[in-house]
Amino acid sequence: MSTNEMCIVSYKYKGTSSLIPTFDKTFDYRIEDTTDENGNTCRKIFSDYIPTRISFQQKTSLLEVDYINSSRLNTAYGMFYKCSNLTYVNMPYVTYISTMEGMFNGCTKLQRIEGIEQWNTARNANWGSTFGNCNALTNLDPRNFILTDAHAMGATFRGCKSVPAENFDFKNWRTPNVQYLSGTFDSVTQIKELDLSGFDVSNVGDIQGFLGGCSGLERVDLSNWILTEKHYNWQGDSDKWNPLKVGGFFRSCSSLVDVKLLNTNRFTA
Repeated sequence: MSTNEMCIVSYKYKGTSSLIPTFDKTFDYRIEDTTDENGNTCRKIFSDYIPTRISFQQKTSLLEVDYINSSRLNTAYGMFYKCSNLTYVNMPYVTYISTMEGMFNGCTKLQRIEGIEQWNTARNANWGSTFGNCNALTNLDPRNFILTDAHAMGATFRGCKSVPAENFDFKNWRTPNVQYLSGTFDSVTQIKELDLSGFDVSNVGDIQGFLGGCSGLERVDLSNWILTEKHYNWQGDSDKWNPLKVGGFFRSCSSLVDVKLLNTNRFTA
């Protein structure tokens, strides 16, 4: 190995079968293993090559990722998909990633993503199911995510039931290129109020189930939304848009009492 080698990933896993992530290409690396007090393997991988892709997809024995050199990552597609025993990830550096589709989808025990507040998401176009079913995640704060290049946000936060409701404050969000919003907030039950007036939905073609299953939602501001016949399950005219007629948009929103619409018109459930 070169004298320029560095740690590219450090993680903990359970069981006797060796766990190696998938990389963007084959390269030489060195492994250092230790064992913790519970018999879990703590593994560090060293190399002089920094990968552009690191994936633990469906590695159910993975418990923690203590460090990941993400300085050159350009994709996080399915990076931790269905890592159902993963509880912690330390990943503070995100700049060049263009897709996070399914990145943490199915990580049902994930509690914390260290460094997420430092992420630069300006290049990420695909947010589909990024945090889908992360129902134990507590430190997710998407308020400062940059979404100017985002085009897909289907099921982005589906089932994120442990995130503080106040973190879903999107007054600063700008979404000029978003096309897919199907199930974006599906089953985020703790939200009581949402101001989505800043969302640009002029290019959106799919909004089915956008807020479906938000059983705690009481009030939502959609006052700048202009929808046309191109939107799925469109019924009615754009001057008197009734969100309850868009397929599953407010499915099971049993607490909903007030929706602010264009021209300050209100639909009251």
